[in-house]
Amino acid sequence: MLYLSQMLGKPVIDASGEEIGAISDIAIATGEVFPRVTALAFKGPDKTPFMMSWRKFVDHFDGGSVTLNVPAADIRFSYLQPDEILLSRDLLDKQIVDTQGMKVVRVNDLKLSESRNQLRLLGAEVGARGILRHISPAVERAVLAISKAFGREIPENLIAWNYMDLLERDLSQVKLSVTHKRLHELHPADVADILEQL
Repeated sequence: MLYLSQMLGKPVIDASGEEIGAISDIAIATGEVFPRVTALAFKGPDKTPFMMSWRKFVDHFDGGSVTLNVPAADIRFSYLQPDEILLSRDLLDKQIVDTQGMKVVRVNDLKLSESRNQLRLLGAEVGARGILRHISPAVERAVLAISKAFGREIPENLIAWNYMDLLERDLSQVKLSVTHKRLHELHPADVADILEQL
């Protein structure tokens, strides 16, 4: 398992071993239960933004860098498709509705899973660990060690992606919720409380 905060800023290495930039974002296709990562956004040495297909050009992500399967000269750049969103730009630090807790919570980090050279979004971390990891993984480790020494545990607080849905397609003001089916099952008083928090 890995987190978006652990990927951002990591180097992008082409097939010849040359560092060609740093990860600035990743895109997902929103139509799946656990959406797969479809594109890699990165900034080149001169801060020029680039985007490319994850499936076509990424060989692997090892936690420290993304390695491409082609040299830099063979990369073909792409654009976001209508069903794709950028995780950092469009979801990180945004609010979602947690229908189990009947409250609006903030996305502090995003949890991903890797299988067969594919990354998939599992869910949104909305707890203290996500905030600590967003600051720095070293800060998270230090706070967890201190809390463990005092006999306390800081649990991960994850809301699975399959319980969320985009409410707005204007991604500059994106908000998330559980699926629309679940929303209509809520008691009217709970819906009113959630709307008041928005």
